[in-house]
Amino acid sequence: MRRRAWLLAVGLSLLGTVAASADARPPAWKLFLNDAYSGRLDHEYSCATAREAMKHLPAAAPDTATEALRLIRAYRRKVC
Repeated sequence: MRRRAWLLAVGLSLLGTVAASADARPPAWKLFLNDAYSGRLDHEYSCATAREAMKHLPAAAPDTATEALRLIRAYRRKVC
């Protein structure tokens, strides 16, 4: 009986861990920005994701952000 209770407790804790890790995925705009900061867009994103990413670019853009901005603008022209 104790073994069953222990297995049930372990199983429930694993389910909680899986559910928590599913929620831990970053938002699409953040993935898009990370992709843009790498210097090229390796994945496809929606137009809404590109628009949201533009809102999260820093106001005072360093060189890497200006390159990312160029990539995002080109992507928006192509997709939106």
